[in-house]
Amino acid sequence: MKFMGVQEFAQRALANLKMVHNAIIASCTHQTFQANKLRQEEPEFTIGSKLYLSTQNLALPKGRARKLMPKFIGPYEITDVHAATSNYTLELPQELKDRRILPTFHVSLLR
Repeated sequence: MKFMGVQEFAQRALANLKMVHNAIIASCTHQTFQANKLRQEEPEFTIGSKLYLSTQNLALPKGRARKLMPKFIGPYEITDVHAATSNYTLELPQELKDRRILPTFHVSLLR
């Protein structure tokens, strides 16, 4: 009966490690490709356009039920565009500013 030497064992272990590493990278690439197939193209808005804002993450005024609130409020005018991060700055009314709501929102919250 022949036993593997230490060198042979180390070489085989390194070869297996490289093979597993390549399989993980291929799997990540495939998953990214499949996930990106379902993504929609981002709509492009320009400064001065009017958009509706989702109330999904906004804090409610005291004593109001979320199910009775509108899903979108607005329209509000775009004052700045951050294309790299898909964020837009809106001109919010004083009522929302008083509630300390920041004016920059991701495109997924706009319509």
